[in-house]
Amino acid sequence: MDPPRLPDHLSMFQQPTDISPQAQASITSPTLKVENDATTHSASSSAAKKKRKRTSMDSTNGPFAEIDSILSQKRKPREKTACHPCRKRKVGCDRKQPCQTCIERRHPEVCIYENTSDQPQTLLSPYYNSHGSPTIGGSTSDNVTVPRGYLDQLMMRIDGLEHSVRELTSDIRAVLSNSTTNGFSKSPVMESRMLDRPLETEDARRTRDGIHTNNPMTGQTVHLGGNSVPALLMSLAKNQETDMSYADQIDWRELVNGAILPLLGLDNESATYPFIDLWSTPEGVLTKMQRLTEVLPSEADCKIYFANYIRISQAVFPGVADIKEFEEQLLAFYLRRAQEPLETAITEQSIYGKRLTWIALLFAVLASGCHFSDNLDRKGRELTSKVFVCCSFECLRLSNFLSNPNLECIQAMVVFLNTLLNLYQAGVVWGMLGLTIRLAQSLGLHQRCSPNVPLALQNKRAKIWWSVIWQDSLVSITYDRAGTAMALDGLLHLPPEYDLEPGQWNYERCMYALCTFNLNILRDRQTSQDPHYLLIRMSEREREIEGIMANAVDTMRDFSLCHTFKDRGQHYIFKLHKSYICSELCRPAISPGANKNSELARRMRQTCITNLVATVDAWISVYNVSGMTHRSWPAMHRALSCALLLGVLKEVDRDPTTRQLLLEFLRVLEDVTRGINMSEIMPPLQRSMLWLRKLSQSSPLSTSSSPAIPSLGSEDSPYALIDRMMWPPSEPTP
Repeated sequence: MDPPRLPDHLSMFQQPTDISPQAQASITSPTLKVENDATTHSASSSAAKKKRKRTSMDSTNGPFAEIDSILSQKRKPREKTACHPCRKRKVGCDRKQPCQTCIERRHPEVCIYENTSDQPQTLLSPYYNSHGSPTIGGSTSDNVTVPRGYLDQLMMRIDGLEHSVRELTSDIRAVLSNSTTNGFSKSPVMESRMLDRPLETEDARRTRDGIHTNNPMTGQTVHLGGNSVPALLMSLAKNQETDMSYADQIDWRELVNGAILPLLGLDNESATYPFIDLWSTPEGVLTKMQRLTEVLPSEADCKIYFANYIRISQAVFPGVADIKEFEEQLLAFYLRRAQEPLETAITEQSIYGKRLTWIALLFAVLASGCHFSDNLDRKGRELTSKVFVCCSFECLRLSNFLSNPNLECIQAMVVFLNTLLNLYQAGVVWGMLGLTIRLAQSLGLHQRCSPNVPLALQNKRAKIWWSVIWQDSLVSITYDRAGTAMALDGLLHLPPEYDLEPGQWNYERCMYALCTFNLNILRDRQTSQDPHYLLIRMSEREREIEGIMANAVDTMRDFSLCHTFKDRGQHYIFKLHKSYICSELCRPAISPGANKNSELARRMRQTCITNLVATVDAWISVYNVSGMTHRSWPAMHRALSCALLLGVLKEVDRDPTTRQLLLEFLRVLEDVTRGINMSEIMPPLQRSMLWLRKLSQSSPLSTSSSPAIPSLGSEDSPYALIDRMMWPPSEPTP
């Protein structure tokens, strides 16, 4: 009986029924060969290749060709989620525009995305598709549809390439300008092109290398980063493209060292060693400890100083990790002091049962509290604070703190360094902070504690470490120097009690984030000087600042919700620091060599000016709350720096609100010093008041909205303004 016949359209699937004798023999009687290993491997490899080729041919020409063709047409193309450079390099891509990888590799302009899943669109004409985007090609059969976004990205890429070419041309010009004795001559074409555009290599060098000036008391060299306020003022005043003959007559180092550094409190106000031995006699340890005990104030004065410390210093800068524990220990210390005679209270390791490092912390707290007290005049207050600082360091020296540091030792150093900072000894603080950081590292404070450590001790250790980071970031950003602790692994390790949810960040948690932000700014300045890259980083960092405010508690964002002295003071202090750091972030946008043509550069410049104004306004607000901002060096320095920059940038002439704000700033300073002898006023405060009085006699408001800086030869130039306010004309002799 014949097998059933399949329909014609399925006949291709029917297997053949006849097999030749040769084929039957090959199936039933296979031939077996024995070969050596190399021959076997070669033969098997060749056979595999032939099999793959035969399979491919069978798939193309065999009975399943039509089905395979249909399946290949139905297959969904895989989308390209990464940008083109990341796909080519086979690296990670975060799918942003531009992505982080392209930014780090410094080619954000070529970060282009292409999506192969888009189906071809029907062309309306030989040149336009259904979305109105132009097409490439002459005939409709060969046209390629190009979306509008792709052309925009292509133009961005071209702009980026042009920017790179300009930078390369600038570098070549710099090399040619310096190659006068190397045996090669300059091309006339290159010389003509070099005259087309002035070079700004000097600005770039100053920004990269900073400036060097001399300390007038010691004669030693002082280095300041290129983005510090003095360096920026030099650039603004010196690098004008007009009359340079006037600038050549000025000793710029003398200007910066003799005026701007003391004005901003960046010079040490005293050449006296801050940790001098008060007795300077070869006495024994017990005798010195007895003298230290005699220096301790009475219990009544101690309560006043300690109350000032908690109310002002600790609220603004929490140098003592556990203030409640310290207060309990202080009460027990004075109770034992009242009951036990001095002869039996002192041993080689303790005073009234307390270790020398704890006594050092007590003296540091008393020094800080005395600085903010009102029961002494300025000289008496300053002298008493310095004596307490010397006693604190003497206790550390007697305890051999370099070999045997502990938590109390680190806290004592942090607190009395903050006092020295408020006494305008910023240079001393910068040097001692390096030692403090190393001692903290030796205790492992920069590392996370193991889980079996008690939670209270974990909080204490982490808080002490962050107080060190706080000071380091504060002084480093001021001098524009790399932070000593900026690259440590434990930098982002938070105290467990401050590991808060978004929207619950208190003052300390927000300041921790701001300290990290400070160090990130310094890290960015160390790693790249490309203007285009810096502008992109500015925009990204600006969003990080907004994220800190979004995570803060309501009292940090809205002053109307602050009902206590502490909440109000912390609200405005954080606003002052945040505004100043934002101005630091955008400071390259106001430098003379900044690009003023792009929209992003103009926006960053305006952001910088807005935050300069906000810093001065926050200082006035803090003074209205506490009345002590003139005794805080960080607050005073930042307000004066911003006011000085606003004056040099001539914002007081363009904006009446800014002028009114600086006049209010002057009025507050005059209220502080009213009825006080001039010798009672700190020298930087005296100089700033003199400058602000000169600034109030500014020219009429300018009608131009352009942020351009006046020419150097004019009376309103930045240098002329600085010269008038720092070096008043001498009175004519009769």
